[in-house]
Amino acid sequence: MNTFNRFIITTLLVFFTSQAFASDPVITELKRIDVKTFQITFDQPVQGWESVTESIDNPRVSYSINKGATYYLGSPSSNSPSRTLTPISPIGRFATQWTWEETAILATLDADNLDSVDINLGTYVANNNNEIVLKNLKQTISLTDYLPLAITTNNLTTPEGVQTIATLSANKDGATFSLDGTADNNNLFKIENSVLKFKNANGADYDTTSSKIYTIHIKATKSGKADTTKTIEVTLTDVNDSTPTDITLSNSTLTIPEGRYEETSSISSRLFLVANLGAIDVDTTNTFTFSLENNTGNFFKIINNTKLRIIKSVDYEVIKTLSVDVKVTDGAGHEYTKIVTVVVTDVNDNTPKNLQLNPLTIIDGTPANTQIATVSATDADANTQFYYEFVIGENDNNKFALTIDGKLSITETVNLATKSSYKVYIRVADGNASDPLKRDLLGEFTLTVKPRLTITSSNTLNINEGENTTHTLTANENATFSIIENTSNLFSLSGTNNATLAFNGTTTDFESATKSYSVKVKATTGNEDYKNTEQTIAINLVDINDNTPTDILLTGNIDNNVGTIEDDKRKLLDGSSSGTVATLTTTDA
Repeated sequence: MNTFNRFIITTLLVFFTSQAFASDPVITELKRIDVKTFQITFDQPVQGWESVTESIDNPRVSYSINKGATYYLGSPSSNSPSRTLTPISPIGRFATQWTWEETAILATLDADNLDSVDINLGTYVANNNNEIVLKNLKQTISLTDYLPLAITTNNLTTPEGVQTIATLSANKDGATFSLDGTADNNNLFKIENSVLKFKNANGADYDTTSSKIYTIHIKATKSGKADTTKTIEVTLTDVNDSTPTDITLSNSTLTIPEGRYEETSSISSRLFLVANLGAIDVDTTNTFTFSLENNTGNFFKIINNTKLRIIKSVDYEVIKTLSVDVKVTDGAGHEYTKIVTVVVTDVNDNTPKNLQLNPLTIIDGTPANTQIATVSATDADANTQFYYEFVIGENDNNKFALTIDGKLSITETVNLATKSSYKVYIRVADGNASDPLKRDLLGEFTLTVKPRLTITSSNTLNINEGENTTHTLTANENATFSIIENTSNLFSLSGTNNATLAFNGTTTDFESATKSYSVKVKATTGNEDYKNTEQTIAINLVDINDNTPTDILLTGNIDNNVGTIEDDKRKLLDGSSSGTVATLTTTDA
């Protein structure tokens, strides 16, 4: 019991007589001695009487109990019920101390947490001459003094960062407190004027302290009472004094397939869940509120405070990544912000376009099983795999082979004289290896057979040495000519389409070491390979009689005589020789 109000117990009628009065008996004490019993003490032994003329063995007491105007027993205007007294250590019919039980009333007082009472006591005592004397006593008594000293402070809780924990209490006023020994966590605490404190002026830090519960031993002391001890626990509670250090995301890979995501009046599965949000904070007792900043395009929204969702359609062909700043605010207003980036992934949601076959010509004479063209297509979807195949119909597909990746080959030798064009019908589909042919596109193409460009003019010319000449270049189509090799630098082109080849032969001489000259020309009608051809033209020099003899040679001996040329000449001149004198030749370039 903690607090008791004061009560007045009035003894209405008690008759006592002493064995031999030296003086009138005096009530020295009225107190509660246990949970259900009152005790009255006189300064000398007395006996009880019901009246002044008749003694009884068991004296009685009548009284009322009240708190102010509230009476727990009796009333101001009526006699109270009487109680039988029991002597303590009587001598005959006389005793100094007497007791009586008041179980129900004391239980009520205890239930009302009453601590002390006021006593207004009146007694009648008689001397040996049976003279009645009235004695009055007013006194305050405690309803708890009978209890042993006890510490009423129980287990405590204290927030982190606070030095003062609590003021200690006991069931007796005036008790003093101290720490009982140094066991467990006593060394971390101190007691000042009954106030339990941490020794550390800043208390304890919940976030760094390994133990959150401290065990301490306390002793209470009060004069006249035996010392008492009690072990209590002090539980450290977390205070929201730290800032969140991170925002957690339930998904480690943040990707979203492009598609249609819309927020309607009711949240549906069409809202793509990016991740469930969480926060890391050393404070254990905390609340978190998430919000968005820099939400460009308003693609993101937080649903139910923790679910980060996409609420608008996303097109990979327009945007490849989405970013937003996610902010978490804890219960104390501490904030932390994290940038969240979501990668948009491509979905095969577009049909192939721009189906083409290139080139659309076949060169006359192309041998069978030659690749002659490539099929291609475009698609807005990135990394699209295309699949190509023929479409059955009235066409020339049977004269071709088509690979799945678009390589078109002809399976017969091309002959312009017998067939001038081919028609093929092709389909392209997109998809991927596990899910092909999602969407397709058809195309019909005509391949035209073209003759290969050929230079038809002569590639060999014979011209006289020392002369200039021109040569007209011709081809099977109207081509333009150019010189691509001119080692001697004696050739040039002029005229329409550079079709006139001129040879500057003025300085050429058959009698020199070089008897022929060559030039390589190119004919062109377009950029395609079959529209270009080359030819090497050779100029062969013809020797002409364009030099004077430079000497006469005489070979042989006159008369077959051995002698010198001078001897032969003398004989010839003087007529002394006959027959073939010698053979004459000339020297000429």
